Amino acid sequence: MRQAVRALAALFLLVTAVPAPALADWIRVRSANFVVVSDASERDVRRAAAWLEQFRQAMLQALPGELVASPVPTIVVAFGRSRTFESFTPHLEGRQMDDVSGYFVGNEDLNYIAVNLGRGDRAFSTILHEYTHFLVENALGPVPVWVDEGLAQYYETFEVRDDGIAIIGMPLAEHLDALRRNRMPPLENLLRVDRASPTYTQDEHGRGLFYAQSWALVHYLLRGGPARDGQLGAYLARLRGGGDAEASFAGAFGENARAALEDELRDYVSQSRMTALAFRLDVDPAADDVGPVQPLDEREADVYLGDLLARVGRVDAARARLERVLEDRPDQARAASALGLIALRDDQLDAALPLLERGADAGPDDALALGAYGRGLVAQLASQSGDDFETTLRRARDVLERAVALDPETAPISALAGYTAALDGDVDVAVARLRHALTLTPTNELYQLRLAEALVAAGDWDGANRYLDPLVGAGRTAATRQRALELMTEMVLARVRAATPPPPAEPEPAATRVPEPPPVGTPPPVAVSRPVLRSVESGETRVVGRLRGVLCRGGARVIVVETAGGLLRLRRHASREFVYVAYVAGAPAAIACGELTPARRVLATYVAPAPPARPDIDGDAVAIEIVPEGFTP
Repeated sequence: MRQAVRALAALFLLVTAVPAPALADWIRVRSANFVVVSDASERDVRRAAAWLEQFRQAMLQALPGELVASPVPTIVVAFGRSRTFESFTPHLEGRQMDDVSGYFVGNEDLNYIAVNLGRGDRAFSTILHEYTHFLVENALGPVPVWVDEGLAQYYETFEVRDDGIAIIGMPLAEHLDALRRNRMPPLENLLRVDRASPTYTQDEHGRGLFYAQSWALVHYLLRGGPARDGQLGAYLARLRGGGDAEASFAGAFGENARAALEDELRDYVSQSRMTALAFRLDVDPAADDVGPVQPLDEREADVYLGDLLARVGRVDAARARLERVLEDRPDQARAASALGLIALRDDQLDAALPLLERGADAGPDDALALGAYGRGLVAQLASQSGDDFETTLRRARDVLERAVALDPETAPISALAGYTAALDGDVDVAVARLRHALTLTPTNELYQLRLAEALVAAGDWDGANRYLDPLVGAGRTAATRQRALELMTEMVLARVRAATPPPPAEPEPAATRVPEPPPVGTPPPVAVSRPVLRSVESGETRVVGRLRGVLCRGGARVIVVETAGGLLRLRRHASREFVYVAYVAGAPAAIACGELTPARRVLATYVAPAPPARPDIDGDAVAIEIVPEGFTP
C-alpha cells in the first residue's frame, strides 16, 4: 500500500549504494515551506522537498483542530550517507543516541529536520513522525504523551498514490502483532505515562507496548466508527480549557469510560480489517513549486551543519566548524549569528552581542540574522535603565522592524517587534504585531501574556481579559498563571485610574452604571449615623479596605477590595448567602459591575472559597458593609 514512499526510498537507496567521493557535494533546494540541504542526488532531493510539501498539505486537511503554518522556518538536512549522519546525531545524557534514522529539533527561531536517507523507508517514516509532533504542538499545544505519540504514528504512514489520493492511518502490522501477542496494559497505565515515566524512558519492552497501545487507541478514536467520533478533540479541548486529566477524560468519553474503552480497544485490534483515511489533496501550486538546485561549497554547507550541531547539544564541534567558516569568510552572516546564539543560550551576553551585531551588519537582508540580533538586544534591556535603555530599545525596534518587513511570517520576530513596541509605548503597533504572531502559533502562552499586557496598556479591558482569564486558571506553568494574575490585578487598578471621578459632593448618577439586582431575600441598604455591624461568625474573616468595583465575567461576579495587604478578590458564589449594607448616605443602592467611583471604605467579610477554587479568587464574599470614612471597627 505504501508504493509512493517505497519508490522514493528505493531511489535514495540506489543513490547511497554508489561509492561516494571523500568530500561530498552539498546542494540546496527551496520549496514554499522548506529548505532542503543534502549531499544526495539533485533529483531525489527535489522529490523529497515536493513530498514534504504534500505531507504538510495533507496535514492541513486532516489534522483534528485548527492547524496553521509553521511559526518559524524549517530546514531539512538530508544525509545521503549513514556514516555522515552518525556524526550529527544528538547526545542524550552525554551519550550519542544509537539506531536513529532522523530527528526533529524545534527552536524559537528555526526548526531542523535531520534524516538519514540511507535508512530508506524507515527514514521517511521518522521524518513524518517527528514533524507531526511539531505540527500537533503548534496546533493543539501540549497534549498527553499517549495522544502525542499516537497521532505521530498515525500520520507517519502517509502516502500519495499516483492519482493524487492521499492516504493516512494505514495499520501498523508490528503494533498489531505486539498487542495480539501480549496482554494489553490497563488503560489507566497508559493515561498516567508522562515523559519522565520509566515506561517511556527506560523500559524497552514497556515502551514498545506503550507506543503500540497509544497508536491503537488514537487509531480507534479517529477511525473506529461514529460512536467515538469527535471525542478525542473534545478531550483535548477540555484539557486546554484547564480541566484536570480525570474530569476531562470522563467529560469527553463518558463516566466510567475506561472499562468500556478497554473492551472496545481489544476488539478493535483483534479484528481482521482496519480502515485508513483517504482523500484527494487540494491543489496548491505554491507548495508544488520547488525551486532550482543550488550548489553549496564546503563553507556554506558548514554553516548549516554547524548550526545543527549547536542545536543538538554538540556545542564544541559546532563552534569549531563555525569559527572555521568565519576565518575563511569574515562576512558570513549566518555563521556569525549562529556563534552569537550559542553564546546567548549560555547566558554569555557580552560575548554574544558583538557576534550577533556582526551577523546583522553582514546580512542586512537576512531576516534570521536581524532577528537574532534583535533577541540579543532585548536580552540586554533587562540589565539597563535610563538613557542606555532608551538607546538599546530604539536599536532593537529598528532591527526587528526591518526583520518583520523581510519576513512577516516568522512568529518570534513579529512577537519581539510587538514586545519592544509595547516597551516604547507604541501600543497600536504592539497589538498588531502580537496578534499576528498568535495567528501563526495560537497556543503560545508567552505571546498571549504579552498581547494581554499591550491590550491593558491600550485600555482594551475585555480584549485583555479574554487571554488572561484562561491563563490564570489553566496556564501550563506556575509562572504563567502568576503573571496572568498580576496582569489582571494591574488591569483593575488601571481601570480605576482611568475613571474620571465626579465632584466630591455629588454621588455618582445611577444612570452611569447598570446595577446588579440584590440577591433575593437581601434587605435593602440602610443609612444610619452609628453603624451596627454584622457579627463575624465562625470561619469568617473580616477586613477593612476600599471597594474598587466588581469584575463581571459571564455569570461570575468578583468583588475587588483594596486593602493594606493588596487587592482582595471575593467571588459572589451561589452557595453563599450574601449581605450588602450601607451605613452612609449617598451610597449605591446595589453593587454594580465595573469601577466604583469614588471608591468606598468598606468592611469585607468572606470565607474560604468553595470548590472548584481558582488562583485568582481569595475567598467567597459573605458581606460588604460600606462604612463612614475613618471608621474602624
